[in-house]
Amino acid sequence: MRAVTRRLYQRLARLQHLARLRQARAVLFLGLLFGLFLALSLGVRSPALLPLDQRITHWAQSARSPELDFLMEGLTFLGNGGTLVFLGAAAALWFWRGGHRWGALLCLTTLLGMPLNMLLKEVVHRPRPSADAVSVVLPAIGLSFPSGHTMASTMFYGFLALMAWYHLRERPRRVLWASLFAGIALLISLSRIYLGAHWFSDVVGGWTAGLFFLLILAEVHKLVASREVTAGAALPPVRQAETGRQPKSRERGGRGVQTR
Repeated sequence: MRAVTRRLYQRLARLQHLARLRQARAVLFLGLLFGLFLALSLGVRSPALLPLDQRITHWAQSARSPELDFLMEGLTFLGNGGTLVFLGAAAALWFWRGGHRWGALLCLTTLLGMPLNMLLKEVVHRPRPSADAVSVVLPAIGLSFPSGHTMASTMFYGFLALMAWYHLRERPRRVLWASLFAGIALLISLSRIYLGAHWFSDVVGGWTAGLFFLLILAEVHKLVASREVTAGAALPPVRQAETGRQPKSRERGGRGVQTR
């Protein structure tokens, strides 16, 4: 019993050490994302990035076709506000019914990316690409930096990818679903450039802001999940130690004595 308890405490100590290292890396990555977003926010106020943005948009639109227009508009639809709200509510209900209540709550929290994006746009106040600079396939209203579709999709579909990676046991399924959700977010982002709704720097800003908030949600989820896993992993060894050995008895003076 003492050996099992000692091993359990050693395991918990290793988990705590790994958790501290992971948190330190997360803080460093958050700082890098924040610095990159701040640099982009200041950079888009000057015309220095505009030639690069225009070249990338012209290259993306060089292979335009009616079929590709239809495909890109469909991808953009997956990142629309109404679509994300509907899918977010459905995914949260799925997580809740599956016993992942914190997952359901955090899934709904990803939808806050849309109002947060509107606030960031008002702060930076960058206009969208105009028809005299690029081909505007799908006209959009409002401001441009950071891309709202990119930021909101990175948070929502990125969170679904994390949930798939954390909770699916079979590695092939885990890789498949995590890659699928991450790929959807990436394609939605690229569709905004093709459709002339955003500049490339707007999309990069959406990635950095979306990943910043997604990483915070991921750390919260890891904290909650680690407590659940630790509690679940701690009980079986102790229970096995208590009940795994069959009681033995031996005759000692006509009385059965149970040994453990």
